[in-house]
Amino acid sequence: MLRDILSRTLRGYNVIAVGSLSEGRAVIVERQVEIDLILSDIELGEDRSPTLHAEVQPIIQARNIRWLSMTGYASKEDLDYYRTRGIQIVDKPFDRATIRLAVEQALARP
Repeated sequence: MLRDILSRTLRGYNVIAVGSLSEGRAVIVERQVEIDLILSDIELGEDRSPTLHAEVQPIIQARNIRWLSMTGYASKEDLDYYRTRGIQIVDKPFDRATIRLAVEQALARP
């Protein structure tokens, strides 16, 4: 799965891989002090990551957590949601170098 590939690609970082929006929400709430960056696919099965982003926005702001989105397909509404907030979107398919660079750039943002 993509989660496993990304976990291996991002060796050197402490990666917490989750399988659903509800699991992601729980991890963000429970482990927020450990999180510097959230990398999320925009389309999450029946859910969408803009929903998660909006729900955890107070934590993201308070902890200065960066957010990086990826997508192979997303609605114009979802793309606009992230773009208007200055959040980088990585288009799938991508190679290892591209995603590592995107993560490094996201973490370097103030």
